[in-house]
Amino acid sequence: MVSSVIDFDEKKIYKKIITVLNESDIVSKKESKLIAIHMTDWVDNLKEICNMYSNIDEYSSKQILDMIIYFLSHVPNHLAAASKLLLDIPVSDIFEVGAVKK
Repeated sequence: MVSSVIDFDEKKIYKKIITVLNESDIVSKKESKLIAIHMTDWVDNLKEICNMYSNIDEYSSKQILDMIIYFLSHVPNHLAAASKLLLDIPVSDIFEVGAVKK
């Protein structure tokens, strides 16, 4: 695998998100923590996908496919949860591909 191009301090990001949300008074302290979890649990996925995009020719077809599958199986649900908690916006199927079960 390619060496990391991007590095994030997940704990620092988590704490900062909580601080910002608590200062905003938009959500409760409990919700701030939940949102921070949902916005940081997939930081490793973000690093991996950014590294792949930055060095796409250095990845095999299998590595690319595996990365896409893992990213898509993990990240969207966290984003949907954070969106609902912070903005009260549920996921909808705007592209009409059957993305949301009814």
